[in-house]
Amino acid sequence: MISIARSTDPNTNGCQIFVALSRDGTKHLDGRYAAFGQAVRGAQVILKIAAVPVGKEDRPNDPPKIKNAKLVDAPPYGTGPKPLLRPLH
Repeated sequence: MISIARSTDPNTNGCQIFVALSRDGTKHLDGRYAAFGQAVRGAQVILKIAAVPVGKEDRPNDPPKIKNAKLVDAPPYGTGPKPLLRPLH
């Protein structure tokens, strides 16, 4: 799932996005953040970002940067590629 960060005020939005790596690990966010997308490709890149070493407050020591991205209109629900699933290994 892809969502956008905000402050503790639910009526604010920021420009930071986050990618949830598992549905089980993010259930506590339900009703607090709105998901606006799902990844259908790029699993290796997402997992590589997730493996970046973190320090204080779980922040990356050397934050990764997105150099380019492409927004693609979604096909009708249920007809496009399946969302990525996190590998078990």
